[in-house]
Amino acid sequence: GLRPEKAPITHGRGKGLMGGLLAESRRAEEARLEREQQKEAAKRKLRAEEKKKAEAEAKRKKKRADEEKEMAKSIREKKRSAHEALGSGDQAEKVARFNTVGLPVEVDHLYAGAVVRVGDGDESSSSPYDFVFDFRGGGKHISQVPLACLQFVRCVRGGADFLSPPEVDSSSSDPDTRFAMSVVSMLAGYNFLSDARHSLDQRNRELNAQNSELVSESSRLKEARTRAESEVAKLKDLLNHSQGVNGELIASRDDLSSKVDALTLALTEAEEAKKEVESRIEGEVAELRSSSKDDVARAVEEAKKRAKDKLRRSIEIMEERSKAQTEADRLASLASQVVGAIRRMEKAAKDGVPIDAAKKEKLEARLASYTAEADSIVLPPLPSDSSDDDEAEPKKGVALDISSSDSSDKEGEKSEPEGRSSVAGKTP
Repeated sequence: GLRPEKAPITHGRGKGLMGGLLAESRRAEEARLEREQQKEAAKRKLRAEEKKKAEAEAKRKKKRADEEKEMAKSIREKKRSAHEALGSGDQAEKVARFNTVGLPVEVDHLYAGAVVRVGDGDESSSSPYDFVFDFRGGGKHISQVPLACLQFVRCVRGGADFLSPPEVDSSSSDPDTRFAMSVVSMLAGYNFLSDARHSLDQRNRELNAQNSELVSESSRLKEARTRAESEVAKLKDLLNHSQGVNGELIASRDDLSSKVDALTLALTEAEEAKKEVESRIEGEVAELRSSSKDDVARAVEEAKKRAKDKLRRSIEIMEERSKAQTEADRLASLASQVVGAIRRMEKAAKDGVPIDAAKKEKLEARLASYTAEADSIVLPPLPSDSSDDDEAEPKKGVALDISSSDSSDKEGEKSEPEGRSSVAGKTP
């Protein structure tokens, strides 16, 4: 590659320019990588949310289907139980028997063998209920009003004697009234227990739903934590890689700065040598003037002219070498940046991250272009101190000088830090 001794010449100005360019390139690369990571994270998050929504929707549909199945099953069970309790639909009337299991002894005889009609069995009736009973007790419970209890039992039994006055006294001492009051008390207790059980079932369903939501939320949080830990590990790897590249760039900047300082010192020494030569020539001219006006004047003019021409050629050659070397180092820096980008893409491909093949080919073409430009650069030979040889040595090309021997290439490649490559070595 471009060897360390071929450093740019800036004539003592803009020593931090290359460092600024490298820092700006590094910041641009870090910003690009950060944008790509943010895009990838946003895509992964969107896919995860869509997947989670689809799973939640599937769960809701399944739960709704299960609930509908359970509801249909419950309705069928209730209908079957009702048919079993009420008897066949072919009967002329619907009847219900009281369950006396668990009743107190004092009321057991009231329900033993009792059969209560609950409708006339007419399926064409417009009412959805088997019987309708309206009670307004003026703030009292129906079990506290004997007449209302008797009317309720008559309403359940059906028939024309629903609202007719009782044939006997409707006080609590009448057997029918006592039976009616016991029936109402039993029904009131059953309704109370049913309401309490219904509330408990509702509470259990709510708790089960909340538990399912908490389990789902816990799973989602675990998945999010796993994804976050993976992202943190990737970011740590990227940070370590960025720090390594940053260290390489800083070392390259220091190397270039030292080369610039050396060339600046060489130019200063050349300027001092030029002043010494001019002073010596002026002294010789003064001596020649004192010896002979005519011959000496011509000799002085010729010597002065040759000296000026020689100095001018030397300065031009030094400037050309400085420009050529500066261009060569610029190409080397650009090639190093391109090679670093290609290696990062190759590392990302090894990690399984998709890369832009067109962009990689473009970078490789750019690297080949930089190499070709470096090969086309030539360095003029240093001026000779011999005053007899007016012809300059043939100019040497930078690329020929770089690739003249295999050992030079190997030394140049070994001198490069990891993460960079040389132009002459043609490292892909």
